[in-house]
Amino acid sequence: MKNSLIVCCFFLTIGISAQNLNKYKYVLVPEKFEFLKNEDQYRLNGLTHFLFNKYGFTAFLGKKDAPLDAVNNNCLNLFAEVISASNMFITKLAIQLKDCRGRIVYTTPFASSKEKSFKVAYNKALRSTAEHLETLKYKYDGQNNIDFEIEKVKPLVINKTNKLVKTDSISSNLNKDKQDLENKRPTKFYAQKRQKEGWVDYNLVDKKGVLYYVLYSTGKEDTYLVEQTKHQEKMLCFKNKNLWYLVSRDQTNMVIKTIEIQFEK
Repeated sequence: MKNSLIVCCFFLTIGISAQNLNKYKYVLVPEKFEFLKNEDQYRLNGLTHFLFNKYGFTAFLGKKDAPLDAVNNNCLNLFAEVISASNMFITKLAIQLKDCRGRIVYTTPFASSKEKSFKVAYNKALRSTAEHLETLKYKYDGQNNIDFEIEKVKPLVINKTNKLVKTDSISSNLNKDKQDLENKRPTKFYAQKRQKEGWVDYNLVDKKGVLYYVLYSTGKEDTYLVEQTKHQEKMLCFKNKNLWYLVSRDQTNMVIKTIEIQFEK
């Protein structure tokens, strides 16, 4: 009875994981893994790319050959990393998938090899742990609800008199109120990098170091998804004609606010 319960829980976990992964369209494999010194060392990056495609995913090595929607909408992608728990006696590897906000979505169980050759040991351990990807029966379902592209933000805009005005796009509203916006002194924030490599996100803090927003890279230049520290409404931050804008919205209203951002070098 106990063994049957364990088996049921195992397959239930696999089912939940597969359902979570199915909303992501692509897998991006980096050209260098963090635990190694060189790009595609021991050919692990190329092998990881191959194995994801073998088990039904649509994977790309870096973003060089990725399709336009993968580049423009970072949150369609899962980001693969091979992690190591090896020691001098045994090689142990697992594959980890993260979303566009750096949250871990899925990790395969560690697989090991006692081969003395690093190239052989890494290859065997990686192939072994990647077999768990096949059990997920991944299939993209097109139900990615975290997509938040600027082109889709077109409902209602609050103008300077606080009246709701219909508009075809954000840009038309910006042009209409451009003179008024430029005459206002924007709130100033300082952008601090959250990572040294890969996708670079930023903490937006005031001059006292108080955190107000987190900017998450979308893969599109000068366009970020925004997370507030005290609220959970959808927000976008983008640059237009040397001005930075914070856009927030709900089902009926949209508010556009100019801000000043000083990025750290």
